[in-house]
Amino acid sequence: MGRHFLADVLGGLAVGCVAVGATAWLLRGFGGIAEKGRLPGQLRLLVAISVLLACLVPWVLWLDPAYAGRLAGTAAAYGMLHVRGFPPDPAPPARCFLRVVAPAVVLLVAWRLTAILLTAAGWDERRLAVMLTDAVVMVLTLVGGVAIARRLGWYACQSA
Repeated sequence: MGRHFLADVLGGLAVGCVAVGATAWLLRGFGGIAEKGRLPGQLRLLVAISVLLACLVPWVLWLDPAYAGRLAGTAAAYGMLHVRGFPPDPAPPARCFLRVVAPAVVLLVAWRLTAILLTAAGWDERRLAVMLTDAVVMVLTLVGGVAIARRLGWYACQSA
Protein backbone atom coordinates (compact mmCIF):
# COMPACT_ATOMS: atom_id res chain seq x y z
CA MET A 1 0.00 0.00 0.00
CA GLY A 2 3.05 2.25 0.05
CA ARG A 3 2.50 3.53 3.59
CA HIS A 4 5.81 2.44 5.11
CA PHE A 5 9.34 2.27 3.82
CA LEU A 6 11.70 -0.60 4.57
CA ALA A 7 13.48 1.59 7.14
CA ASP A 8 10.15 2.11 8.98
CA VAL A 9 9.56 -1.63 9.20
CA LEU A 10 13.14 -2.39 10.26
CA GLY A 11 13.04 0.41 12.83
CA GLY A 12 9.78 -0.95 14.28
CA LEU A 13 11.31 -4.44 14.39
CA ALA A 14 14.38 -3.12 16.21
CA VAL A 15 12.27 -1.20 18.75
CA GLY A 16 10.12 -4.30 19.27
CA CYS A 17 13.18 -6.50 19.87
CA VAL A 18 14.60 -4.04 22.39
CA ALA A 19 11.21 -3.82 24.15
CA VAL A 20 10.93 -7.63 24.35
CA GLY A 21 14.48 -7.94 25.70
CA ALA A 22 13.95 -5.19 28.28
CA THR A 23 10.62 -6.70 29.35
CA ALA A 24 12.14 -10.17 29.75
CA TRP A 25 14.99 -8.71 31.82
CA LEU A 26 12.62 -6.69 34.01
CA LEU A 27 10.17 -9.54 34.57
CA ARG A 28 12.89 -11.96 35.72
CA GLY A 29 12.93 -10.17 39.08
CA PHE A 30 9.16 -10.38 39.67
CA GLY A 31 8.88 -13.98 40.91
CA GLY A 32 8.30 -14.95 44.53
CA ILE A 33 7.37 -12.77 47.48
CA ALA A 34 9.26 -9.57 48.21
CA GLU A 35 11.19 -9.04 51.37
CA LYS A 36 9.18 -6.80 53.66
CA GLY A 37 9.33 -3.28 52.24
CA ARG A 38 11.86 -4.17 49.52
CA LEU A 39 11.19 -4.45 45.80
CA PRO A 40 13.58 -6.17 43.36
CA GLY A 41 16.05 -3.98 41.49
CA GLN A 42 14.28 -4.34 38.14
CA LEU A 43 10.99 -3.16 39.63
CA ARG A 44 12.67 -0.23 41.38
CA LEU A 45 14.20 0.75 38.03
CA LEU A 46 10.78 0.55 36.34
CA VAL A 47 9.27 2.72 39.09
CA ALA A 48 12.11 5.25 38.77
CA ILE A 49 11.64 5.48 34.99
CA SER A 50 7.87 5.91 35.52
CA VAL A 51 8.38 8.73 38.01
CA LEU A 52 10.85 10.46 35.67
CA LEU A 53 8.41 10.23 32.75
CA ALA A 54 5.57 11.50 34.95
CA CYS A 55 7.68 14.55 35.82
CA LEU A 56 8.49 15.18 32.14
CA VAL A 57 4.97 14.69 30.69
CA PRO A 58 3.73 18.27 31.25
CA TRP A 59 6.73 19.82 29.47
CA VAL A 60 7.91 17.34 26.81
CA LEU A 61 5.37 17.50 23.97
CA TRP A 62 6.61 14.43 22.07
CA LEU A 63 6.20 12.25 25.18
CA ASP A 64 2.79 10.55 24.92
CA PRO A 65 1.05 10.93 28.29
CA ALA A 66 -1.07 7.80 27.72
CA TYR A 67 2.00 5.59 27.32
CA ALA A 68 3.75 7.20 30.28
CA GLY A 69 0.63 6.62 32.38
CA ARG A 70 0.34 3.00 31.29
CA LEU A 71 3.98 2.39 32.22
CA ALA A 72 3.50 4.07 35.61
CA GLY A 73 0.32 2.08 36.26
CA THR A 74 1.98 -1.17 35.26
CA ALA A 75 4.91 -0.45 37.59
CA ALA A 76 2.55 0.35 40.46
CA ALA A 77 0.43 -2.75 39.82
CA TYR A 78 3.45 -5.06 39.64
CA GLY A 79 4.76 -3.52 42.85
CA MET A 80 1.43 -4.17 44.59
CA LEU A 81 1.26 -7.73 43.28
CA HIS A 82 4.90 -8.37 44.19
CA VAL A 83 4.41 -7.26 47.78
CA ARG A 84 1.10 -9.15 48.06
CA GLY A 85 2.50 -12.24 46.32
CA PHE A 86 1.67 -13.56 42.88
CA PRO A 87 -0.95 -16.31 42.89
CA PRO A 88 0.05 -19.82 41.76
CA ASP A 89 -0.41 -20.32 38.03
CA PRO A 90 -1.00 -24.00 37.13
CA ALA A 91 -4.60 -24.44 35.96
CA PRO A 92 -6.64 -26.00 33.15
CA PRO A 93 -6.82 -23.97 29.90
CA ALA A 94 -10.41 -22.84 30.56
CA ARG A 95 -9.41 -21.24 33.86
CA CYS A 96 -6.36 -19.63 32.27
CA PHE A 97 -8.65 -18.17 29.60
CA LEU A 98 -10.99 -16.77 32.26
CA ARG A 99 -8.02 -15.21 34.07
CA VAL A 100 -7.19 -13.34 30.86
CA VAL A 101 -10.79 -12.35 30.12
CA ALA A 102 -11.38 -10.79 33.58
CA PRO A 103 -8.64 -8.13 33.26
CA ALA A 104 -9.60 -7.51 29.62
CA VAL A 105 -13.17 -6.69 30.67
CA VAL A 106 -11.88 -4.48 33.50
CA LEU A 107 -9.58 -2.71 31.01
CA LEU A 108 -12.34 -2.02 28.49
CA VAL A 109 -14.79 -0.75 31.12
CA ALA A 110 -12.15 1.37 32.90
CA TRP A 111 -10.88 2.93 29.65
CA ARG A 112 -14.39 3.83 28.56
CA LEU A 113 -15.35 5.28 31.94
CA THR A 114 -12.17 7.34 32.26
CA ALA A 115 -12.61 8.67 28.71
CA ILE A 116 -16.16 9.75 29.55
CA LEU A 117 -15.06 11.34 32.83
CA LEU A 118 -12.10 13.16 31.25
CA THR A 119 -14.28 14.55 28.47
CA ALA A 120 -17.07 15.56 30.88
CA ALA A 121 -14.56 17.38 33.10
CA GLY A 122 -12.94 19.06 30.08
CA TRP A 123 -9.60 17.47 30.94
CA ASP A 124 -9.23 15.25 27.87
CA GLU A 125 -6.55 17.62 26.52
CA ARG A 126 -4.62 17.97 29.79
CA ARG A 127 -1.53 15.80 29.50
CA LEU A 128 -1.10 15.15 33.22
CA ALA A 129 -4.77 14.14 33.64
CA VAL A 130 -4.48 11.70 30.72
CA MET A 131 -1.30 10.22 32.19
CA LEU A 132 -2.82 9.79 35.65
CA THR A 133 -6.06 8.25 34.41
CA ASP A 134 -4.16 5.78 32.21
CA ALA A 135 -2.04 4.86 35.25
CA VAL A 136 -5.20 4.22 37.28
CA VAL A 137 -6.66 2.13 34.44
CA MET A 138 -3.56 -0.09 34.39
CA VAL A 139 -3.61 -0.58 38.17
CA LEU A 140 -7.32 -1.44 38.05
CA THR A 141 -6.76 -3.83 35.14
CA LEU A 142 -3.84 -5.78 36.59
CA VAL A 143 -4.64 -5.74 40.31
CA GLY A 144 -8.41 -5.87 39.73
CA GLY A 145 -8.09 -8.77 37.28
CA VAL A 146 -6.06 -10.80 39.78
CA ALA A 147 -8.47 -9.89 42.60
CA ILE A 148 -11.47 -11.02 40.53
CA ALA A 149 -9.76 -14.29 39.59
CA ARG A 150 -8.80 -14.93 43.23
CA ARG A 151 -12.30 -14.13 44.44
CA LEU A 152 -13.91 -16.46 41.89
CA GLY A 153 -11.44 -19.29 42.60
CA TRP A 154 -9.83 -19.29 39.16
CA TYR A 155 -6.39 -20.15 40.54
CA ALA A 156 -5.52 -23.81 40.98
CA CYS A 157 -4.69 -23.44 44.67
CA GLN A 158 -5.40 -20.23 46.49
CA SER A 159 -2.51 -18.54 48.35
CA ALA A 160 -2.98 -17.40 51.92
